[in-house]
Amino acid sequence: MNLLGSALRTPVLPFASLSVIEKDGKGRITSTSGLFLDILHEMESVLNFRAVYSFPPDGKWGSYDDGDDGNATSDWNGMIGMLYRREADLAPAGLSLTSARVRAVDMSMPLAQEVNTLVAPAKRITPATRYGLYVGVFRLDSWAAVATMVILLSLAFGCIHRVSEGLLYLADEPNRLGFLDGVHICVAMLTQQGIDVVASCLSARYCK
Repeated sequence: MNLLGSALRTPVLPFASLSVIEKDGKGRITSTSGLFLDILHEMESVLNFRAVYSFPPDGKWGSYDDGDDGNATSDWNGMIGMLYRREADLAPAGLSLTSARVRAVDMSMPLAQEVNTLVAPAKRITPATRYGLYVGVFRLDSWAAVATMVILLSLAFGCIHRVSEGLLYLADEPNRLGFLDGVHICVAMLTQQGIDVVASCLSARYCK
């Protein structure tokens, strides 16, 4: 394709290192660089056209203004608005792909991906607080519920052992199953670890 040196109206906005724009003292664009604009420079050479740079009058990227504030009409603003109203020919910019924008203008394949995160102050990690990180993954009421469940199940195992005459017993001491042994069983089940407790009936083995 040869555009025969056509001048294409090209609105731009600075965007980190992807669109670097330098201006003179009068605010006129003197040079452009960065990933997006370097690609545009290569397109100028291959397709034989010249980009005429300008800034969007409102300085915006482009969103749909429904006029709810009473000061605007229902229309697109920013770069998208210039393209939508055919006031511009192309816009090399970090514009996110949205369903609304795709219906208003033609967009190329994505050229870059952007990752946004939320940042909050972190607590200082000291030997005293390092182990607290393991506890901090759940709220205190969650840990209280787990502890209550372990205690109740441990007591239940002891009662089952006494009533059922050895339904559950230890391999090395078949006549003893105390409270701490019940805790051992509960913790082993929660962490899915093997335990040295033998169940003498199918239902108990299934619970184990």
